[in-house]
Amino acid sequence: MPEEPAKLDETADAPAYRPPAKPPMSRRRRWLLLGGGAPLVLVAAGVITYLVVRPDLWKYGRGTIVPGVPDPVVHYTLVDCGLAGAALQEQYPGVGDVARSPKVTQAFRDWLASPGPWKKDNWTLAWRAMHYVHDDPALLRTFLKHGNASVRHEAYRLLAGCSIRNPSGQEEFFRLLQAMLADRELRPMAFSLVGDYALNAGRPPTVAAGNWAGDRACYIAFLLPLLNDADADMRKLTTQVLGRIGDPGTTESLTALLQDRDEQVRLAAGHALAQRGDARACPLFIPLLKSGDPSARAGAAAALGQIRAPEAIDALIGALLDSDYGVRVAAAGALRHARGTLADDLKRVDKLAGDLTAGKTSAEAAVAELGGRDHALILLKIHLFDTEIMWTKREQCLELLGRCGKPAVPVLARIVLDKKDADKARCAAAAALGLLGPEAGAAVPDLITVLADDDIRVRRRSAEALGRIGQAAAAAVAALERSLKDDDAELRTAASEALRKIKGREVEK
Repeated sequence: MPEEPAKLDETADAPAYRPPAKPPMSRRRRWLLLGGGAPLVLVAAGVITYLVVRPDLWKYGRGTIVPGVPDPVVHYTLVDCGLAGAALQEQYPGVGDVARSPKVTQAFRDWLASPGPWKKDNWTLAWRAMHYVHDDPALLRTFLKHGNASVRHEAYRLLAGCSIRNPSGQEEFFRLLQAMLADRELRPMAFSLVGDYALNAGRPPTVAAGNWAGDRACYIAFLLPLLNDADADMRKLTTQVLGRIGDPGTTESLTALLQDRDEQVRLAAGHALAQRGDARACPLFIPLLKSGDPSARAGAAAALGQIRAPEAIDALIGALLDSDYGVRVAAAGALRHARGTLADDLKRVDKLAGDLTAGKTSAEAAVAELGGRDHALILLKIHLFDTEIMWTKREQCLELLGRCGKPAVPVLARIVLDKKDADKARCAAAAALGLLGPEAGAAVPDLITVLADDDIRVRRRSAEALGRIGQAAAAAVAALERSLKDDDAELRTAASEALRKIKGREVEK
């Protein structure tokens, strides 16, 4: 018989349970625990230090400004941090209304009147706080010597507003302006301020009826003597603001400054007269169209467009072939708004371009209707660089230029080469050169250059144009042979066809 299993003695004492011993903490784990807690300790220390250093955050915490919103949060939101304010506005909707609270306004008055470093060091706080006391000149004057120019400017601006609203504040207003002009950092702001008030003179509700500030003459009388100031910068800024005001009585004074010894003053006077359409500024700007600085040429083109005198229009037409795209656009934009028969002719170009797109007329008939090749060339050049016209009309203008003969070649070649222009325009210009055939021989070097262009479409159209030019494009043979090895099949086909037409025989691809 099998043996029975031994029975356990249930009365015997079981051994006590002993949990396994924990392994000792590794050095790496100890370092991670300490390193993770250190940032929290640093943040807490920073918050405590900030609250100790900035007791003004808690100064107005004894009362309730907005129900349910902690007063320090309101104070911080309004004064210190606009980004935090936007976030807290969602959490505490009442913050948005606190700006109109008399309690907050009084709190800012107390802060501004009390001594302390914050008015000097925290310019953002000072700048914002001034708007709560905009009707208290005594407090505003404490900021006129502030180290930050933005704070000084805002204090002067608010004080000027107090003077404007005061029927007897004329003397104080111009005294403030003189003080701003003496501060070189604030000088441009002073002229901007007087220009704003002069332009708004007499317009309710900016100025009350019958107030001295409603008379524009008082501002002009203040500015005119400054045209003779020894400082060229002062003369330039005065000229600019008088041009902005546009009073006809200052035209002769501005004309005299066309002979000023300082170039910047002369230019400012010229622009001020150009805004009034005065042709006496033309001799100043026409030579500038030949300047070495593209920005100066573009500025001169814009000024001549405002004058719209016949001699200005001739100069602008010449600028349509400028090497800089921005200058060409400026000249075209100026001519676009010209007066007289030129404006009427430009409207006809718009109509004919639309008719050409719709198939209602042919390119040859459109050129004839525009007055022949020479006159059509001028009108089409203006249209080409006019940023206001649609692309489809610009494409039709390029096609029409291809019917204007040899004089159109420089314009088309300029567009093909200019990488700042749209790729579609460059392709259309290359196609237009092809329409001219052998007459476009002068553009062969430019077409050879763009055979290595980054845009494959431009390279294709250039190869096609060289083929249409024919034997006059013999100089392009080497470049076209290199194009036979290009990865693009369409370009290889166009190059092979071009070589066949130039050499008069088949070419192996």
